[in-house]
Amino acid sequence: LRDLKATRAQAYELEMVAYIQLQRRRHAEAVAAAAEAESLFRSLNFPLGEQLAGHARVCSHLAKGEAAYGLTLAKKALARFQGVGDKRAEAAALGDSLVQVYLAQGQVQDAIQ
Repeated sequence: LRDLKATRAQAYELEMVAYIQLQRRRHAEAVAAAAEAESLFRSLNFPLGEQLAGHARVCSHLAKGEAAYGLTLAKKALARFQGVGDKRAEAAALGDSLVQVYLAQGQVQDAIQ
């Protein structure tokens, strides 16, 4: 149990590191930290945490000018959470990541739908 809590704490810390690196415009470091956090959350079977870290990863790719890849990540996350039936993570993927990518691409109608 202690190891699980430590791993979960580490995943949250990595997510925060990703956002800090994003603010510092260190996009590669942000992507790496977010990807590691996403992987840790996935290993813990914690879809909402996985989505939070995945959103940080999407934001990092958007900041790097890689909107198309960000869209791919957001769509994969949405499909994954639909597949496992986690409605909270699905809603977060749809309402956060996917909408943000569409807005970054200037696709306001897609964001609204």
